[in-house]
Amino acid sequence: MYDDSSGSLHALTPIAGEAFGLIQAGQARDAQSLAQAMGLVEPAAEELDMLQSLLVQFESMGLVECTQG
Repeated sequence: MYDDSSGSLHALTPIAGEAFGLIQAGQARDAQSLAQAMGLVEPAAEELDMLQSLLVQFESMGLVECTQG
């Protein structure tokens, strides 16, 4: 994935690519909504932890901005 704002190139796994697409489309804003958008009706704690970690990684790469509220 190419980041126009920074000129950086990021390699994403298929799951990360799907998650990022859902975030960009406005279908998810946190780990729980991301899990639901990915079809995980009742996600396990480990799945939510993995998605939260993915969101933190996106933020650290400057791909998303986490907000409060």
